[in-house]
Amino acid sequence: MKIDTRNVNHWWLLLQQATLAALATVFRLVVRKPKKPIVIFYGHQFAGNLKALYIEWQRHQQDNLELYFLTLDPELFESLKAEGIQALPCNRWHAMSALARTSIIVSDHGLHAMSLLPRVTDITFIDVWHSIPFKGFVPEDFRLLHSYDEIWVSSERVKKLYSTRFGFDHSRVHSLGYARTDKLFHNEVSEPGFRKQFGISPEQKIVVYAPTWQQKPNEPPPTPFGLDARDFINRLGKLCTAHGALLVNRCHLNTRIEHEENGDVLYVPQKTYADTEEILLATDILVCDWSSIAFDFATLNRPTIFLDVPPPFHNGLSLGKEYRFGMVIENMDALAAAIVSCLTDPGTYQRDYADRQNEIVSELYARESIGRAAKLQVERLIEIAQ
Repeated sequence: MKIDTRNVNHWWLLLQQATLAALATVFRLVVRKPKKPIVIFYGHQFAGNLKALYIEWQRHQQDNLELYFLTLDPELFESLKAEGIQALPCNRWHAMSALARTSIIVSDHGLHAMSLLPRVTDITFIDVWHSIPFKGFVPEDFRLLHSYDEIWVSSERVKKLYSTRFGFDHSRVHSLGYARTDKLFHNEVSEPGFRKQFGISPEQKIVVYAPTWQQKPNEPPPTPFGLDARDFINRLGKLCTAHGALLVNRCHLNTRIEHEENGDVLYVPQKTYADTEEILLATDILVCDWSSIAFDFATLNRPTIFLDVPPPFHNGLSLGKEYRFGMVIENMDALAAAIVSCLTDPGTYQRDYADRQNEIVSELYARESIGRAAKLQVERLIEIAQ
């Protein structure tokens, strides 16, 4: 759930969350922890690394841990509950009481109104984040996470980034992979999968456009080649349709878009369809600018096209432009040629870019965690909880 500061209901939810977290902190002084340790996951959505870890626990480790997904979003809680997910709502005491007995909290995007808990309780806090960043960060961006006990990252290269640029204690950063990429490395499509859910035939080629999100509300998002966002998407959609492909526009959770439905473009914002990995598994070509989604898609060894637009980040880049491992395109005509080439002869892309793409994957994903990061991380949770 993305907080809208203009929404009174969101402020009310945050107040309830803060109150119940404070009460749970007091009750921790008197309640006994259960024999089976409780672990709570907390995030904007039930997706990404947290979802992958939950599934691993559900399949293999229910005897060793009790695990819940805590959410601030009442609608998400009801949806997860209907799916049989062990979910907890932040605005009901009978559910939040688990917080008074929990041993570990794992988050991927902050804590909202629970941000004092790492400083005032003995709960072990672990961050699994949600991306390998092009975006430039500084230590100030991670004020909350600097109070965490452990930070789990995808590789030793990313660990070095956290230690040298982001200001983390080296001993707290652990290279354990990204659990959400296990299914990408295994090319494991879930049922019903993205294609079936949206009625897309197995033969249909899919091009995904995933732009970097708007950094601040009063600043426009980056737009390619002097076109406004809608014009660019419409042109790209028509190009894909002309060559037998479907354009999927994948927007970040922080991005607000206005669009007109048309047959050339399928809009799939993260807010309404959280499972990015399922989209990527169905994708033939990715078009992006500086979005970290490129590093997830790289694991599939498929064509990636980068738009040559200035990065919109206020603190530069964490991983430089040399990490743009695929085709870098400077104008609309070159983009059209690149898409046609990748659709009609993907072998050309493989010959020119596959080696560099594989080098990037080897650098950004720890070899020992590839395809088994969720297993390693759930085992680590059990070790910590004992």
